[in-house]
Amino acid sequence: MANNYQVIKLASKVFRNRFVFAIVLVFSLLLVLISILFLFNRSRIVLGVNLSKENIGGTKISQLSQSLDDYFTQWGKIKVLVRGRRRSFVSDLNSLGVEFFKKETMKELADVGHQGSFIYRLAIQVKTFLTGWEIKPVMKINLPVFKKVIKEGLPGLEVPVREATVKYSSIKNNFEVVSSQEGQRIQVELLPERIQKTISRGSNQKFYYLDLQIQKVEPRIKTEDVISLANLANQIIARPVILIAGNNRKFKVDRDLIAQWIDFQLENNQLKLVFNREEIENYLTNLSQKINQKPVNAQVDFSNGKVQTFSLAHWGRELDILRSAEMIEEGLNHRQKKVKLIINLIKPLIETNSDIEKLGIGNLLVVGQSDFSGSPQNRVHNIIVGSRRISGTLIPPGQEFSFNQSIGEVSKENGYLPELVIKNHQVIPELGGGLCQISTTIFRAAVRAGLPITERQPHAFPVIYYNPQGFDATIYSTGPDLKFINDTPNYILIQGKIKGNYLYVYIYGTGDGREVKVIGPKVIKNTLKIKNQEGRLINNPQGILKTVLTQEIWRNGKIVHRVNFWSTYHSPLLFGE
Repeated sequence: MANNYQVIKLASKVFRNRFVFAIVLVFSLLLVLISILFLFNRSRIVLGVNLSKENIGGTKISQLSQSLDDYFTQWGKIKVLVRGRRRSFVSDLNSLGVEFFKKETMKELADVGHQGSFIYRLAIQVKTFLTGWEIKPVMKINLPVFKKVIKEGLPGLEVPVREATVKYSSIKNNFEVVSSQEGQRIQVELLPERIQKTISRGSNQKFYYLDLQIQKVEPRIKTEDVISLANLANQIIARPVILIAGNNRKFKVDRDLIAQWIDFQLENNQLKLVFNREEIENYLTNLSQKINQKPVNAQVDFSNGKVQTFSLAHWGRELDILRSAEMIEEGLNHRQKKVKLIINLIKPLIETNSDIEKLGIGNLLVVGQSDFSGSPQNRVHNIIVGSRRISGTLIPPGQEFSFNQSIGEVSKENGYLPELVIKNHQVIPELGGGLCQISTTIFRAAVRAGLPITERQPHAFPVIYYNPQGFDATIYSTGPDLKFINDTPNYILIQGKIKGNYLYVYIYGTGDGREVKVIGPKVIKNTLKIKNQEGRLINNPQGILKTVLTQEIWRNGKIVHRVNFWSTYHSPLLFGE
């Protein structure tokens, strides 16, 4: 018995040793296999990874780019039957606007089993090897391309929804209802998933198809929702509205114009009637040109050593566009026949002698003059109109004066007649010809007043009205311009007067102790006339006249500023004169 027990005990020990050995052996083999698997996957896509049924595991990551190029090229050319309800057509994924993203797809493939801790990566690689891991290619649908292909292949498949609205008919002169219409759309948000399913069937399939899911689209605004709006709009335009500006000015607004002021906007899925404030304000802006009037300062004169008013001032008028637009909207809402516009009165700066004192206009600083004798009738007329318009101009201290801005629009409506001007190397008739007489006279006054001239240009050729040559300033509405700065401590006032054939420009202000010396203009060169072979003077087409005018500013017996105004004039023969 003892011997049998020992035999059994020995046998049991041998079995245990062999079992443990077997387990260790199996574990060692598994460890070796896992190590081999891990080492093999180190620079490759993990074994077991599939790209939509295509086995791509084991591919070297360095070769993945080329593999994906081949993969995407293959799938892009595969024919697909696109089905939409009762019609279909054949296309391919490239033509349908399917765009594959290689870089993003590579990252997803390469990340499997290569991210995280060592234990995690090892576990993922083993799991992927045993059960597989499917990655879907990263893609998107280029919707403009897709919709264009669908429109050509399946015309009428998508129907745009039409919201009910209200539109004005200029033929019938009333607002009409545009009925709503149900639409239908392709559920493009489902396309990526459906294309993925198509690809996931594998490249060995003989037949591929793509079913388009169609969805009905109900209009948010239906016909019955806007009928009352059309009726309301027609009530608003039923009769014209009279706009009243002040006591005497009236402007009639007909139904066609009122209709342009009515809009329909969607708010909280509900259409509402609103007024187009921008259109109303644009209309009022244009209307203001007929209503607005600049204030007219009282004319002043210099007598008994003082500047005094000698004519009545006139208050200006300005249409308040914003408040008037509000009044129009309110009037239309309440079906008013008449709407009173808001007019603001503008007080002139110079109305009484006390205003002159407040502005610091205490002295006559300087007078400029020019002779327009021999001017044609239209030229004289334009000089009179322009001098009245420029007269009364006030320039605050430190502000730049611009002749073109001060004279305003040169138009027939402002009283100007056509007369000769120099333009594009020609002498041609245009509205406002002769206004250079005024700019020249202002230039002469500004120079003598010692004001800094910031822009001045001489005429192209000598003009008799501007003798002595070199003391003129040409202007044109689009440039050139005459500009100078009021560098005195107070306002200065420009006032023009015509006496006989002379134009005078008076500059009033406050003296600041400066003394002004004007030297010239001096002729530097004159070849406008040359002697012929007989010794007689004849006009020289290539000749020029060059002059210089010098302005010097003195204070306390010392010169503080000097500026030269150079002028070069060409022969009038070049301009047909």
